[in-house]
Amino acid sequence: MKRPLATLLLGIAIMPWLTSCGVKQWTHPPEPTAPVTMKAGNSGEEVLNAVNAYRSSKGKSLLQREARLDALALQHSVYMMRHRSKHLVSHDGYQGRVREAQQKFGYRNLFENVGASSGKGAVQGIVGFWTGSRPHRSSILGQWDATGIGVAVDSDGMVFVTQVFGRR
Repeated sequence: MKRPLATLLLGIAIMPWLTSCGVKQWTHPPEPTAPVTMKAGNSGEEVLNAVNAYRSSKGKSLLQREARLDALALQHSVYMMRHRSKHLVSHDGYQGRVREAQQKFGYRNLFENVGASSGKGAVQGIVGFWTGSRPHRSSILGQWDATGIGVAVDSDGMVFVTQVFGRR
């Protein structure tokens, strides 16, 4: 009986220290020192080519980009970049993107993969992570009609990628 009580008291004693470490890590992000660059061009094509190569290797049809889904994806990549102090990547606002794709664009289903990385080969690294992860791979290999890709690059070189998959 004394042992569980001692464990509980020890846990209570160190809890503020553990909590404060986590809070400090996420509440004081560095401010960007240079303007933000947003791009959907070459990096988006790089994502599309890598995903389509993977789909093709698994006998799946190639995906075509849809400009309206690109816009949804880019908006979310920019959101992740601007709110990276909260989480490096997130699905914040996902239900709103689903509603917009359904109501405005006629999609029945929408899934998304998100990622962030930096350095040379960042985009390939993100897609490599997705193909190695069961849930992300499942999204990539789904029966989709179209895809949208948004890439945002922060001033420090961190690359944020959102790929949405839609089915009508």
